[in-house]
Amino acid sequence: MRFTMNVNTNVRRFGRDSLLTAVIMAIMLTANLYAQQRATITLTDNWNIKQLETDKPDIQALTRQAASPDKTWLPAQMPAQVHDILLQHGKISDPHVGKNAADSAWVGEKDWAYACTFASPATTNGPVFLRFDGLDTLAAAYLNGKKIGSFNNMCREYAVDVRDNLALAGRDNVLLIIFSSPLRFVRQVERPEHHEGLSRHKYIRKCHSDFGSYLGGLPLIYMMDAALP
Repeated sequence: MRFTMNVNTNVRRFGRDSLLTAVIMAIMLTANLYAQQRATITLTDNWNIKQLETDKPDIQALTRQAASPDKTWLPAQMPAQVHDILLQHGKISDPHVGKNAADSAWVGEKDWAYACTFASPATTNGPVFLRFDGLDTLAAAYLNGKKIGSFNNMCREYAVDVRDNLALAGRDNVLLIIFSSPLRFVRQVERPEHHEGLSRHKYIRKCHSDFGSYLGGLPLIYMMDAALP
């Protein structure tokens, strides 16, 4: 999962370009004195995930925990999906080997929390978009305890203006994403009579092979890239 944060900043120039610790695309607005710059901060580090035991978690409590995670949270780097992180930490056996996939079938039955901490940009003059390049699949996102969006399509990218939800410049933010079990969703689908012959997994915007017999841990639950442009 990739997160990108887009931040519009105005930087005065005195003979040399200002250096920003991010990917920058500069557009000249005034010939010599000012430049409007868009900085992209890709949120790949400082991630942790946690298995949830309820489908109605206490978001405020999780946000506080994520700010200072204990051993129940597993460190991760994005993009990554749950099975890979669990395998990295020795919590499951490689689901691509033998019958190990059956032993990790419980992963898709659980809800999972992804959490990241990042500092607010020093300067923001304009909207600040949090961009999600991919969320698989049923996800709700919270920034500093406030909900910023719900998502249900792994095939889409999303962008949310989070300027009003950010902490003060230089202070830390907590981004929390709750992934709900796709298997629970599919079981709860109520098909109309004229759809009785249609498989329930057709009602979720998720790769259909995740509900097949392909070798490996299924269904996948993962985040691609996220960033603040």
